Amino acid sequence: MTSISPGFGSAGLLWMGLGLATTLGTANLGAATRQIGAHTFTLPEGFQIEAVASTEQVARPVNGSLDDQGRLYVTDSSGSTEPPATQAKNPQWRVIRLEDTDGDGRYDRSVVFADKLPMLQGILWHQGSVYVGGTPAIWKLTDADGDGRADRRDEWWNVGHPSTHCGNEVHGPYAGPDGLIYWTKGAFEPVRWTNGFTGTVHQDKASHIFRARPDGSAMESVMTGGMDNPVDVVFNADGEAFFTSTFIDFSQPGFRDGVGHASFGAVFGKANSVLEDRAVFRPGPALAHPIAQLGAAAPSGLAAYDHSAFGAGYSGNLFASAFNLRKISRLQLERDGASFRAKDTDFVVSSSIDFHPTDVLADADGSVLILDTGGWYKLCCPSSQLWKADVLGGVYRVTKTGASHQRSKAPTAAAPESELARVRRLGDRRDPSASGHQTIASTGGYRGFCAPPGCAARSLLREARARRVLDALVDLAPSPKPRTSSLIVNKQPVIKEVQPEDAAFAGVVFKVQANMDPS
Repeated sequence: MTSISPGFGSAGLLWMGLGLATTLGTANLGAATRQIGAHTFTLPEGFQIEAVASTEQVARPVNGSLDDQGRLYVTDSSGSTEPPATQAKNPQWRVIRLEDTDGDGRYDRSVVFADKLPMLQGILWHQGSVYVGGTPAIWKLTDADGDGRADRRDEWWNVGHPSTHCGNEVHGPYAGPDGLIYWTKGAFEPVRWTNGFTGTVHQDKASHIFRARPDGSAMESVMTGGMDNPVDVVFNADGEAFFTSTFIDFSQPGFRDGVGHASFGAVFGKANSVLEDRAVFRPGPALAHPIAQLGAAAPSGLAAYDHSAFGAGYSGNLFASAFNLRKISRLQLERDGASFRAKDTDFVVSSSIDFHPTDVLADADGSVLILDTGGWYKLCCPSSQLWKADVLGGVYRVTKTGASHQRSKAPTAAAPESELARVRRLGDRRDPSASGHQTIASTGGYRGFCAPPGCAARSLLREARARRVLDALVDLAPSPKPRTSSLIVNKQPVIKEVQPEDAAFAGVVFKVQANMDPS
């Protein structure tokens, strides 16, 4: 929701905005409706929605992440609207683990995985641990003894200074299909960070999408800009990254919030002084623009959908939660040169002014989960100035009418695979291992879901799996050899053999060539 200080807004938890839009979204007239409590939900014909968790299990859900067994980890707000630094003195946020034990799609078991946490703005289950983000840090929570509660809390990354009033420094983290962990930093407080590849130390006020290895090394910025708050990051089946943001584009009347394509090195708006910082590399004066203009929607959660369960036309779509507009938007992507354009239509709309969706996730069976945080949030949020802590939120599941939920199965251990076999398999576009179950099991769920035939015919070089192919090629290729070089010493040529470990050894060039005649 975006927060506002005099002049421009700077986002906090869900990134609201200057005010509620004049129209609260155009519902699909004649579509299906469903009454649940105070909500009359409108959905496309042929879809249904149901509440799948009680307020006794989780009162004010904000963000969620699924593990490899289909259990849902949810951040649960305390309902406090005090600034994050004040809340941190007496932390009351929780992480709840919800489990569907009988496979009917409803969560019938809940456990407090972690409590006494500060204000949180993201959650990720990844390789057996739960990562939570909240100013000023990202923490790694681990259940070491298997009792369902986290007994280890390790700080994974720290922004380096105390929280600002709105706490917009950290959102996420999110798992990428490349095995890296991504997170976002909002404007406009300075952050000092070191590029893990160049060693360059940066300190700038711009917004970023950062990424690093799970051990925290090799940190780098993927995208930067002058927007207030990049929030959620997802990846489609081709490994393309997309993000939600507030206050990202004022280039035309009615523009403000949107969904962007986070191509590496992109610099987005809005245009302001932070983009003139020397730490921000701008290849030219032009700024990137969102692929979807959402107005004053306050988008937060985002999901990439690559499944056949919803029928033709839905695979490859994005779903975005609009806090201000009481709805989930469907974004249909089309290639537009090196980027995309998106068609925005309503997917789920509530009649209640207290419906504030903050996250949306694609489950393994192709259903979509929606998290509604309720009416508690008004911190730095001018369009939500009535504190309604008694209006609790909910967790909802959207399926096709008549569809039954398919419970996720725990992943089974695969037999060891040789490096050569791995290269050959990854180079085969018919590879069935592109299925979403295997992708989610191996990465912890990268907020997208890919299942045949959606992934089967993707070009290898366009997929994030190319990184794995190149890693394998490095393992298989011959080691670098010494090279004879002519050096100039005291204006005289000196012939010297340069060893690979010498500082003067410049690098190694690999040539990858395909479609050659094996004869």
